[in-house]
Amino acid sequence: MKTKNKKRSKVFFSEEQRLLDSPKKWIFVVVFVLVIGILGYGMIKQLILGKPWGSHPMSNSGLLLTFSVVVLFMDGIAFIQARTKLIVYIDKEGIHYRFPVFVRKERLIKKEQIAGYDVREYHPLKEYGGWGLRKSAIYRMADKGITYKITGNVGLKLYLTDGRRLLLGTLRPEAMKRAMRKLMAENEQIND
Repeated sequence: MKTKNKKRSKVFFSEEQRLLDSPKKWIFVVVFVLVIGILGYGMIKQLILGKPWGSHPMSNSGLLLTFSVVVLFMDGIAFIQARTKLIVYIDKEGIHYRFPVFVRKERLIKKEQIAGYDVREYHPLKEYGGWGLRKSAIYRMADKGITYKITGNVGLKLYLTDGRRLLLGTLRPEAMKRAMRKLMAENEQIND
């Protein structure tokens, strides 16, 4: 049985953004409370008080089934929300990233694969259709590439040698700029 003995080189930059740390989590909480509250009110009215809920009430078993399915669905969303985070670190090897739930294994962009980069502000909704994982084929952003972001409006835009583009969101743009300068220093000296 082989064991991996991979030493991690000095890390220039490291960041972990969790969806649960984002203000957007409150949108889910509000929706959850409203949906469960409305369905709970309907169940109390129809099952306990014996008064039909709505102008076209469903059967008691239908109401229980609907409530159960909605609770399971919302629990599934809460589970995904709790597990979603963006992990990025930069070392002399390149840029490592993971987006658990969507990108389970760590991916590496070697510095030789980077044709250019820019740490810049962007408009999440207007440019990329929101936050999270965004792929150009889905959102008709052929020139934008793939984006991974949790919160904020600043990211590391990578232009890769094979023509692909990638944006990794960050809450620490200055630290990321310094790390990218360190990473690319060797390549920039060769190109000058």
